[in-house]
Amino acid sequence: MSAAPRVRTCRIVPSAETARARGQPPDPDAAVFEARVFVRLAGEAAERLCVSYYEDELSFRAEEFVGLTWDECLALYHDRDAAYLRE
Repeated sequence: MSAAPRVRTCRIVPSAETARARGQPPDPDAAVFEARVFVRLAGEAAERLCVSYYEDELSFRAEEFVGLTWDECLALYHDRDAAYLRE
């Protein structure tokens, strides 16, 4: 059984609202109110949308996703979201 592929690269795109507030044009991949995390897994050429989140509730850094498996990325998001909801 082969090991699950790990994230090689991660790109976090701020929401269009945040980009505009910073005086920057929104990224073409931006959602209106949610930041989006795109990852590229080892052995894959294309990026995938991994998770999206509200920037006033959660915060992530790209380095947190690099080296994780897909399932570990989802668990990272879930754990942080659950902790926020418990606050």
